[in-house]
Amino acid sequence: MQQQQAEAAEGMEEVGLEIKFWMVSCLILLSRISGDLPSHSISTFTE
Repeated sequence: MQQQQAEAAEGMEEVGLEIKFWMVSCLILLSRISGDLPSHSISTFTE
């Protein structure tokens, strides 16, 4: 039972990292497209 929980937690962590990476990539892309986005707003999201 504990092993299943550990595997589930690992899977959730990987998904969370993927979502975070995707969000940061979108923010960088948006800031490049608009060019007028303040850089400190991006660092707020990544922290």
